[in-house]
Amino acid sequence: MAQNELIYMHRALELARLGLGLVSPNPMVGCVIVHEGRIIGEGFHRQYGGPHAEVHAVNAVKDQHLLAQSTVYVTLEPCAHFGLTPPCAALLARHKVKK
Repeated sequence: MAQNELIYMHRALELARLGLGLVSPNPMVGCVIVHEGRIIGEGFHRQYGGPHAEVHAVNAVKDQHLLAQSTVYVTLEPCAHFGLTPPCAALLARHKVKK
C-alpha cells in the first residue's frame, strides 16, 4: 500500500472512532473520498439506524461529478443489503465511483 493510501485509511479510522458509543450494535465506520490526491468528502456512521459513513462522505462532496474519478477508503466493506438503511454498495455504484 502506498504512503498516501495509508494516510487516507488512517483518516478513515480516525473518523470511525467518532462513532464510539453511538452506533452499537453496529460497527464504527469511517469513510474518506479522494480525488487526485485531495480529500473531497469524509463521513462516519454517527448513530445506530442512521445513514452510514459512505452516505455522509458522498453527501459531503460538493461536486458530485468528481465521484466517477475518485477513490473511496472505508474501514469496512460497504453493505450490500437492505436493513434500516439502503445498501451503501449500491450508492457507490450509482455514482460510478472509480475505485
